[in-house]
Amino acid sequence: LNKMEKIQAARKRIYERYMAEFKPLEIKEKLVLPTIPDHTSSNYHIYHVLMKDEGTRNSAIAFFKGRNIGTTFHYLPLHLAPVGRRLLGGKQGDFPITESVSGRLLRLPIYPGLTEEEQTYVIEVMNEFFRNR
Repeated sequence: LNKMEKIQAARKRIYERYMAEFKPLEIKEKLVLPTIPDHTSSNYHIYHVLMKDEGTRNSAIAFFKGRNIGTTFHYLPLHLAPVGRRLLGGKQGDFPITESVSGRLLRLPIYPGLTEEEQTYVIEVMNEFFRNR
């Protein structure tokens, strides 16, 4: 806990740089950036973007992996997880917005030890991914 402020400050710096660097991609409607509502605060433990569709997201994961950058999707919606299906009777189509977001969400590296050079590489690879799309 005594390192919490330093850790959050480092993640916030990374988060804000991603936001600034990826804004041109959002303007070109290549992706959607995250938002933090005015009435809340963040601990900046996740940085995600929303891709156009699940295929684009999956292609991005493979593209980043091919360049030695770990990215991932987020969580499976609860109603589609085995326990949600079994206990809640969840099925595809029950929550279309949740399912859409889940299928398009791409998480990028964000941790206090991420160097400026490493983040620059992530940003360069994202721009390379969208260069011909």
